[in-house]
Amino acid sequence: MSTRLPPPNTMPQTDLLASLAGVCLLVFIRIPCSLWYQRYLGIDAPSFAKVGTETAREPQLTRMGKIMCILGAVGYLLNTIYVTEIIANHLGTSVFQDTRFIFGRAGMLLTAFVHLLRLASAPSSALVIGELQADALLLISIPYVMGLLNTPPTAQDFPQRLLWDSLIAPALGFVCFVGARQIV
Repeated sequence: MSTRLPPPNTMPQTDLLASLAGVCLLVFIRIPCSLWYQRYLGIDAPSFAKVGTETAREPQLTRMGKIMCILGAVGYLLNTIYVTEIIANHLGTSVFQDTRFIFGRAGMLLTAFVHLLRLASAPSSALVIGELQADALLLISIPYVMGLLNTPPTAQDFPQRLLWDSLIAPALGFVCFVGARQIV
C-alpha cells in the first residue's frame, strides 16, 4: 500500500522558501570550509610563483586517495539514484512536485558529479584538494539538511529513508573526505 502526497496545489508555498534556505545553509557550510582548507594547505598567490623550489612543493592526492574518492562518489551517486527510485515507486510521482525533494536529491547528485569531475579533469593540486574536501563535507551534510527541512518522504512515510540517507549516504561522503585527505 503506497502513501500518496497531497496534490501540488495544496502544498504550502513555504516549501520553496525552505528549499532556498537549505541551499543557503549548504553554501554557508561549503564556502568557509573551502576557504579554511585553502588556508590550511597554504594556498596563496605568491607560493605559485616559486616553482622549482623545495618550499613550493604542493600536496598531491595519493593513488589510494583518488580511488577512495572515486569509489565514494560513485557509491553516493548510485545510492541517491536507488533511493530516489524507491521513493518514487513507493510514494508515486507526486513527490517530484515538492521542491525540497527536488533540490535535495538534485543537490546530492550534482555534488557527487562535481566531485568526480574535479578528480578527472584537474591535476591534483592543493587548490583541488581543498575543493574536494569541501565537496566531501557537502556530501556528508546534504542528507542531514534534508532531514532538518522535513523533506518528503518523512520517516513515518518511508522508514528505510533513515537508513539510506542518515547512515549510508554520509558514510560514502566520509569515504570521499578520507580519500581527499590522503595527500603526499
